[in-house]
Amino acid sequence: FRIVTKKTGAVSHHPVSAEAMDACGPVGDGLIFKGLTLSMTTITFKKWVTDAGISKPVTFHTLRHTYATLLHENGNSLYTIQNLMIHLHPGTTAQYICNSDALARKAADSLHVQIKEAAIQSQRIIQVKKQDYSNQPGTWLNLRGDMITGTKASRTIG
Repeated sequence: FRIVTKKTGAVSHHPVSAEAMDACGPVGDGLIFKGLTLSMTTITFKKWVTDAGISKPVTFHTLRHTYATLLHENGNSLYTIQNLMIHLHPGTTAQYICNSDALARKAADSLHVQIKEAAIQSQRIIQVKKQDYSNQPGTWLNLRGDMITGTKASRTIG
């Protein structure tokens, strides 16, 4: 879809999901929802919020924050979100993204997995090096991968 924003007049060609295309009907020229006014959508939206039991103040603008946050939580880059929201500057987009506990937990978990994988890989390298030097009497590797021969040590793993 080609979108022209009212606020800045910026033009964007926006990808739309198949489900949204089905809901909109056949592609044509002009507005997607002809005759729809902001006041019509606001009244309906407020009813949906009330019916959902949400007591916090929620507006259409709140949905933009939710949209940006959900895109971010699903692994989309700031640049992608910026383009989808038709922002000129990434800093504007960053203000829309709410960092959640789920994101912090995901980041911590991913770091833990990377550290664990690196440790496993280091142990594999050390085991291979131990095998390479196992038939040399008086030679072994310490946990850092230093080859030890008598009192001399030389680094064998970078």
